Amino acid sequence: MATPGVAALRVASLPFHNGEVGINYAPIFFGASGGTPPYQWTISSGTLPGGLSLSSGGQVSGTPSAAGHPSFTVMVSDAGSRAAFKTGSLTVYNPLAVTQRCTQLCSVEEGCTVCGVFGGVSGGQGPYHYKITSDNRPTGMGVSGLTLTGPFPAPGALGAFDLTIQVSDAFGAKRTVSAAWYVFSHIAFSVSGVKCVGYRCSVQIPFSGGTPNALPTFKPSNVKCATPCTLPTGLSIVVSSGVVTVTFPVANWLGTFDLTLTDQSLCGPATTHCSTTVNVFASTNLG
Repeated sequence: MATPGVAALRVASLPFHNGEVGINYAPIFFGASGGTPPYQWTISSGTLPGGLSLSSGGQVSGTPSAAGHPSFTVMVSDAGSRAAFKTGSLTVYNPLAVTQRCTQLCSVEEGCTVCGVFGGVSGGQGPYHYKITSDNRPTGMGVSGLTLTGPFPAPGALGAFDLTIQVSDAFGAKRTVSAAWYVFSHIAFSVSGVKCVGYRCSVQIPFSGGTPNALPTFKPSNVKCATPCTLPTGLSIVVSSGVVTVTFPVANWLGTFDLTLTDQSLCGPATTHCSTTVNVFASTNLG
């Protein structure tokens, strides 16, 4: 009830700001006007986020302990038993967190353009800021957030690289992401074409690079020979470490085909794997 000569009591300000779990909440002070001081402050309905408290003098402080977006009603009362109410809310974000995909070692094939993501960020409040604290990137590669940009170049003397980045958010929370790579040579045949001539001929085709300690898959294509044109029955293609052996078990086949080795490692967008191709010419006629 209004008292003659006394301005109506009202809540003038609830200057809430957002917070983050585990980060000290910068104290705020409620404001009131009218009525008869001193003022007393309480939460009349709902609750403040866990870890925060309201003093009778109107100060909110503490360290948030749970994420959420609660709303509540603040009440201010004065010496004349008058009361005023106002609804408030704030958002408490989950703590800043990072993932580290290459903490131990990420093996990457030379030329790969989609292998640069080495970490992720969640929680906290953006915008996120990234600071390089240790830099041994592959020469010529840029950094965007937690991603290396550009194709991985040919390996250096050791082929080993590393990078450390500090991530911070709007509340000043900080996390560190470390990454290490080993860049190995692109899979490649040592020649562009080979010939296999003679009855039951066999040819060995060297290749280098590719995923260490792993064998690539193979696929013949672009077959060109007499019509109807198919690869000879019983053709043997065997891939071993550093060499592909192609054996023609029958006579009277004349033609060419492309032989493609596809590595296990990515080189480009979607599921584009690193590969190399050689042309095989064969003449297995008896005469």
